[in-house]
Amino acid sequence: MDFSHWVSGLFQSPPVDCYRVAGGKVGVAVFIKLLLSWFLFISMALGAPDPYVITPGLGFGRFHHDMTPAELQKSLQPGEWGEGSDDKGQPTASIYMMDSDKRVELQLGAHHRIQSMTIHGYTGAGAKAVWHTREGIALGTTLTTLEKLNGIPFTFRSLAPAENSGEILDWNGGKLARVLPGVRLSFASALHSKGTTEGLKDADFAKIEKPGAKLKSSDPILHKLNPVIDTITLRFS
Repeated sequence: MDFSHWVSGLFQSPPVDCYRVAGGKVGVAVFIKLLLSWFLFISMALGAPDPYVITPGLGFGRFHHDMTPAELQKSLQPGEWGEGSDDKGQPTASIYMMDSDKRVELQLGAHHRIQSMTIHGYTGAGAKAVWHTREGIALGTTLTTLEKLNGIPFTFRSLAPAENSGEILDWNGGKLARVLPGVRLSFASALHSKGTTEGLKDADFAKIEKPGAKLKSSDPILHKLNPVIDTITLRFS
């Protein structure tokens, strides 16, 4: 059946013969046409749900933390699921293993239940991240954007080349503290920032890359550099 002809027919005037029938029947025909047109408009306006929304406390899209590895694997195509272990010997798994833009890494705990879900990386110029929160936070989101969403400055670890560098520690009572429970966000190194290094001195880099230091997002140096998020992790108890 040619669906396009059926849809276009909804918006065409009825045949002349239709107007020659009793007034009541014409009214019913017009009503049905309007009703079908309305349903078609609504369905087009709403569209399909976004499959790449990150939901704190739940998971990534249709992949929820309370699903077993077997359930997750069953929902994927062959080759999209992988299993392994981290450097401490703890079991891990990957969703969309071969697709770096969509890959989600899982940390597994007792009985292979999911402890955390993570996406990692950063987007280059013109690239658009796949996964995102309902607020639009994704890999590549800048410090200044987060500060606007939060409403006030926040605190994070320095950009030193060390474990957990760039991790946001405290939203300081801002809006994102309420909408991102159990979510860990970390910034990429200064090298991958969206801003500029022009005019910054060695002392400025020493300040923001000092091991163990805590930084405030309102720092003018950081606003100029404008680092980007390169890690988003959902943690589950």
